[in-house]
Amino acid sequence: MQTNDVVQMILSKADDHDLRIEVQSEAIAILKENPGIDTGSAYLMAAIEWDVA
Repeated sequence: MQTNDVVQMILSKADDHDLRIEVQSEAIAILKENPGIDTGSAYLMAAIEWDVA
């Protein structure tokens, strides 16, 4: 699965819980704190943090 597909899937689930902005903001913060992490992993971590995974 491509990174873009993972991100879109996570954001879609976040939308189901009205948490898209929160998950997206968390993922961006994770990427800023850990520049070596890949985008898909950051979004997955954010989804877990917001309990939408």
